[in-house]
Amino acid sequence: MNLYSFTETPLINAMKHLVSLFPGIEKVVSLSYNIDNKALTGKYIHSNNSQINDLEIESAFNEIQDFRSDNSYYKWIKKTELPFEVKQARKNLQMNVFEELESNVLILSYPNEHDLLNDILIVYFSQNHSNFGLSDSKSLLTPDHKKIIGYILYNNVNSLITISKNDIAVLNSVNESTQLLISKLNRVKDELFKTKNSYSNGIIDLCKSYLNELEGKYNKFAYVFAEDTLKKIRLYKGDYIELKSIIEKAVIFVNNLFFNSKQKEILLSEEYFNFDQEISVSKNNPTETSANNRYAKTIQLLDKLENAARDVLARNQELTGSNVGGACTIPISAPAISDALKKHRNKIIYLFGKFDNKWSTIRSEFRPVKNIVTPKNNFLDKSA
Repeated sequence: MNLYSFTETPLINAMKHLVSLFPGIEKVVSLSYNIDNKALTGKYIHSNNSQINDLEIESAFNEIQDFRSDNSYYKWIKKTELPFEVKQARKNLQMNVFEELESNVLILSYPNEHDLLNDILIVYFSQNHSNFGLSDSKSLLTPDHKKIIGYILYNNVNSLITISKNDIAVLNSVNESTQLLISKLNRVKDELFKTKNSYSNGIIDLCKSYLNELEGKYNKFAYVFAEDTLKKIRLYKGDYIELKSIIEKAVIFVNNLFFNSKQKEILLSEEYFNFDQEISVSKNNPTETSANNRYAKTIQLLDKLENAARDVLARNQELTGSNVGGACTIPISAPAISDALKKHRNKIIYLFGKFDNKWSTIRSEFRPVKNIVTPKNNFLDKSA
């Protein structure tokens, strides 16, 4: 995957484009203050090579800072007027970066908002003036020619810098929004994980409580769930009444299995439980199938309220209409629950009578449901 072309500093981005804007450019040098490392950096690029190279400027730091203080937008100078060129000439060093050639040099200056001096682009032009559109390669550039070239290049580079800054600002904004979205998604994942754990722990606590009831009922052993059993209970998706039935059957089984045992505690491992048992409902009776289709919406309503109620209890919350409505997959208000229950009242009474082991939580503990199945309301009319 390629990177965006503007992810480097705006001046470096402009520097890359500059060598292709004008055929007479040999190379370009940039001198800029870098806010990241709080230092002055030098770079250069040749027209015949797109690679950006580092330029050693430490030995001419003071002269370059004075050079950056000049507020001219652009100006033409001789090569020997450059501070690092003079510094290296005084030391009689062989220049490895810039080959010796007679060329015109254009200085372009752009304000740096961080150190309040100018970042500079130094543009080297070749001696062959035919690159500038002059038919005679020996013709010299006139001051008017240089003024036009300087004005055009200054504004072109300024446009490139402005576009690059805008693109970087847009990218930063998009990245910030994306990172916030990812953080929010991670938080939702964490909350969902905690909710699932809370629900699982609530089911475990309910099962342990029921196991204690069975100890008192049979008064034979102390019962303890094994780890593999607890894992199965956490993964259980069926009705809680069914789960209670599964647990009691397992207890009865071990009571018979260890009827003459002297041990006081029985570890209830997974093998004692039948977690796959289901309520037996006839699938071959056409009349019953038709009735199920007729009551489909009512069954859907009861299933939704039953699941929400169990979720509320697992969180150790009060079983109110507001809490149950808020725990639904699509939250609904308490008045909306009451209206729906009244609308389906007769069908609910019929279904409760037909399936006495379904929707145990809401039929025994959720007041809005209990209110519609009390004896004074327990009648059916023709709308059922």
